[in-house]
Amino acid sequence: IIEPYAAAGVGISFRITCKETDAKMRYSTPQWVQIAGAKGTDLDNAWEPDYGDSVFLEKLGNFHKAFAARYANKDYVRYIDVGSYGDWGEGHTTFGTKKDWEWSVIKKHFDIYDKYYKSNLIVVSDDFIGSRNTSEGKAEMQKYILDHGWTYRDDSICVDWFADTIGGDTVRSPELFEAVWRSVPVVLELEHYAATVANNNWQNGVNFLAAAVNTHATYAGFHGYPKQWVNDNPQFAVTMGNKLGYWYFVDKVTVSENKVSIDWQNKGACKAYNKYSLDIIFTDESGQDTVFAAADFDNTTIMPNEKKTTEHLVDIKSLVSGKYTVSIRMHKGDTPVYLAVNKGHTGTDGRCVLGILTV
Repeated sequence: IIEPYAAAGVGISFRITCKETDAKMRYSTPQWVQIAGAKGTDLDNAWEPDYGDSVFLEKLGNFHKAFAARYANKDYVRYIDVGSYGDWGEGHTTFGTKKDWEWSVIKKHFDIYDKYYKSNLIVVSDDFIGSRNTSEGKAEMQKYILDHGWTYRDDSICVDWFADTIGGDTVRSPELFEAVWRSVPVVLELEHYAATVANNNWQNGVNFLAAAVNTHATYAGFHGYPKQWVNDNPQFAVTMGNKLGYWYFVDKVTVSENKVSIDWQNKGACKAYNKYSLDIIFTDESGQDTVFAAADFDNTTIMPNEKKTTEHLVDIKSLVSGKYTVSIRMHKGDTPVYLAVNKGHTGTDGRCVLGILTV
């Protein structure tokens, strides 16, 4: 299933859950784990494991050891969700035993992910903290997540209950996202799309977009069929795709004898977390490029809703007199990082063509 998408450059993320709420998936934790001696609770529609049971934790650790051996170091893996605790792996037991498990138990789950996914971004649902009925473990969880460089996701954007009680962007715990977004990407998930429409919470995506902006989200998804969602919202899909993460605009480029200054804007919801390379290119009338690498360029410092000027030393005096087409190109290795410019200014290798300069 993954291979054709990975070959096309599409990233993959995983959440392995141990408790679902659909009777068809009664044993999200396989029944053989129960047979092996793991304790749990039989409910009408599911078997909910005792999340602190030693047999359950042993089998869970064995599973993630094997899963990590297969997937942890794949280039296409963007992140791994902590999905082993709670309904749908969301960190609450609202539709089950309604029990808050102690931090000492949840930490054992966190430790499994920490042990086997050292090189991956680990994502925790904000419900692990926000849905707890008491304050026990909240501070410890937040500290663990921050200390380990993990991040949060909100699975409940536009859920009817949050729309009624919170309103607006429906983000219950904005302080969690505020604490991490400058260091690691934030993840959002829209409620079932059909339900948001039926409950009049979709509002042409206004609240979903607001949630992305307010939490500084990099990734966002939705429950439902992609074709229906895109067909219903073709322009919004483009808007959301642009707004998530970074979105670089070039306002002005100034060239002097030995320096090029570039005025940037980041109109995205967030920053970039990877450094990209920047080339300043002078192309003579024969089509020959002279490329100056901007070694001191750091795109990760261009923050959302910020204007920033970067200056780069360029030895223009080394060029032969004549007319040159001036371009800039941002890239990660051989992969272009496209800037928000009119298509008429975009070259075949992702360069942004600025204009003509006589040297």
